[in-house]
Amino acid sequence: MKKFLTLAVAAAVLSATVSALTFKVDGYARAGLTSTLNTKNKDGDKEAKTVSTKQWLAGDYFGGGSRLRLNGDILSDDRTAGVKFRFQYTGSFEDFDITKDEVKYVYAWGKGFDGKVIAGAGKIGDKYISSDGWEGFSLIDGKTGVFAGYAPIEGLTLLAAVVKDYLVEEEIAELDDSGNYKKEKKFDKRAGVYGFKYSAGILTVDAAFSGAGRFYANVNLTPSNLLAALEYAYESDDALDDGTSPWYSKTHTFCEQIEFTGIPNLLLAAESYQFIDKDDNLSVTITPAAKYTLSETFALTAEATIYAEDEAKNDFDAYATIVPGVEINFTDSFTVNAYGSVSTDSDQAAHLIGIGCKKSF
Repeated sequence: MKKFLTLAVAAAVLSATVSALTFKVDGYARAGLTSTLNTKNKDGDKEAKTVSTKQWLAGDYFGGGSRLRLNGDILSDDRTAGVKFRFQYTGSFEDFDITKDEVKYVYAWGKGFDGKVIAGAGKIGDKYISSDGWEGFSLIDGKTGVFAGYAPIEGLTLLAAVVKDYLVEEEIAELDDSGNYKKEKKFDKRAGVYGFKYSAGILTVDAAFSGAGRFYANVNLTPSNLLAALEYAYESDDALDDGTSPWYSKTHTFCEQIEFTGIPNLLLAAESYQFIDKDDNLSVTITPAAKYTLSETFALTAEATIYAEDEAKNDFDAYATIVPGVEINFTDSFTVNAYGSVSTDSDQAAHLIGIGCKKSF
């Protein structure tokens, strides 16, 4: 956090005193209050109501956790170099501690050779080869290292990076003050990340892999009034065992998303995940969602998420949560949502009511 504050102050000073630099900030704050309803546990006893501020809005498609996000850019006058940073806290606002380091990324970057070559270093924000689907897989986002990219033709970016986070600590023949062998990270192939992104018309394709044994790929199609995306990620046994997973710690992760906006004032959407772990156990979530805009001020939302898992072959355990809601847009940048969440299995997920507010800036 101290690093972030130092950077922000320095950026503000520079932007105010040096005409060749531009300082831009945007972001949002969202927070909510949820309360469980009286439910009975499997023994038939009533469960006490609980109140939480961790959730801004229930649901997997429209919802999410309470969060404060601040994005910043320090740009040279010709936009060929700069510093990007993001401060982000997700969780209950009463637990927010300004002394903690909540910097999502902060890195310096520069372009050259008519904008075809880009390089950067720091805690990287992946604006280059991350998957464009619902999940947004990346092997470098929020990781510490250096990267270099090349754009040989319009719409195509090739990128390579060296990431410190994927290196594993190894014991060395030297004792610390407690008499234990010291550990340090040694450079090897695990640090390498390589990927590309290509966008042309309605098509976006991207993929990346790392020497640590990870891979992802994504295809997006965006014809008129439609978005369709397919993402896939893989982690080898060695990658899962080293404890540096940037994703879900699963061998295979599939994610699909579709959105249709061809009917006036109506959004129809769905997203789904399938996870397969090292023991071939399968977990699935399916989330259909809809939003109908009544006016500039009011909109109705609804979504349902089905959860299913197969920990014993051919024996799926499934339940669902259903989330209807009302969205009230007080201004273009301030929104209030009131909602409920009904669960088909109160042992798996409690019934909820809640309200959330979001302010963008």
